[in-house]
Amino acid sequence: MATHTASWAQPGFPVGNAGFDRSKDASLASATTRVLDTQRISASQLTRLMMVILRVLVLPLVIAAVLLMALAPASTAIDSATRVETYVVVSGDTLWDIAAGVTVPSGDIRATIDEIEDLNGLTSGTIRPGQSLFVPRPF
Repeated sequence: MATHTASWAQPGFPVGNAGFDRSKDASLASATTRVLDTQRISASQLTRLMMVILRVLVLPLVIAAVLLMALAPASTAIDSATRVETYVVVSGDTLWDIAAGVTVPSGDIRATIDEIEDLNGLTSGTIRPGQSLFVPRPF
């Protein structure tokens, strides 16, 4: 019987150091670099996409906020153009009585009450004796 020695080395794989090709190692490094470069490009593209989205979404929101602030009613601070006088509340006064005293004869007393509340930052119709109120001057 003849003895046959089998070779367990697979084709394409070097056995030991013999036949080891460093150019394959270099091509693997080159492929890895290309993959990393592709990821960098993707990250760069993602960054650009995020900037476009921010510009498309945020810029209109900023413009809308600026317009809303410009169109918002004036603050409760007294404007120099508003003609007002100071009134000190006495016992028994109501906002209706005070507003009736400064509203023109054909005017709406409720509108004057609203104006007094706005001028003084009142959140309710409650007033106290001794309290100073800004009221519109009678015309």
